[in-house]
Amino acid sequence: MELNRRVILTLAGACTAATVGAGFFISTRPLALSQFKTALATKDHADLLVIGDSTGVTKDRLIYRFGVYVAASYPDRKTRFHWYDRDLDDFGSVTELGAGLKTIDIYNASRTGFRFLDWIGPRFVKISSIEPDLVIINVGLNSAYMKDQGKALSEFMSGLSTVRTRWPHVPILMNLQQPMRDDDSMALIVAAQQEAARQFDEITLIDSYTPILKAGKPKAWYADDTHLNALGDSKQLIVWLRHWDHA
Repeated sequence: MELNRRVILTLAGACTAATVGAGFFISTRPLALSQFKTALATKDHADLLVIGDSTGVTKDRLIYRFGVYVAASYPDRKTRFHWYDRDLDDFGSVTELGAGLKTIDIYNASRTGFRFLDWIGPRFVKISSIEPDLVIINVGLNSAYMKDQGKALSEFMSGLSTVRTRWPHVPILMNLQQPMRDDDSMALIVAAQQEAARQFDEITLIDSYTPILKAGKPKAWYADDTHLNALGDSKQLIVWLRHWDHA
């Protein structure tokens, strides 16, 4: 696969057209989210698949809070939020939001401690039957413990290849997650994600990493070295909602 294919990189507070190194282009609109909104405008039913980790497993964290905002944006639709059950190792309970004949199904395949590779091995059968209109990749923190950019790059290349092969025409959004509180290991993961995304067509990156890093990784924003607390998560959510509203 050729290097330096187009990547749609959306940065917090930077939504003007510009080049950012070889292969990058800051879009005036977050492409994957724009494509998902187009699906919602033209279809009675739309599916969203999240491939994630502990940052999406509870209602007080990013993924569900983003889902609530999406649901509120379409009050004429019933939104069904499907939770991945650790004990069942499959989708289990469903939270319903709103009402209407049109529907949105959000399949939240998020599990504590999971990396990208945990989802694309034998467990991939659990999610590969879904026909999503958008795939969100929200992993990386659990790869930071390797402190190895090369291994992380291999992991994200394998993951993106599996996702793109299964859903060749579905838009992909990948989150650059928050930095670790007490070290810089996530910088290696973010660099690996960016490099992997360069080698695929039109991967939308949402940069949740840089705003928190530039703020100095305030201790008051973190629940522990890895996870944001409610305040820190709200800072990250603001980035996502800005991109959603701009799409």
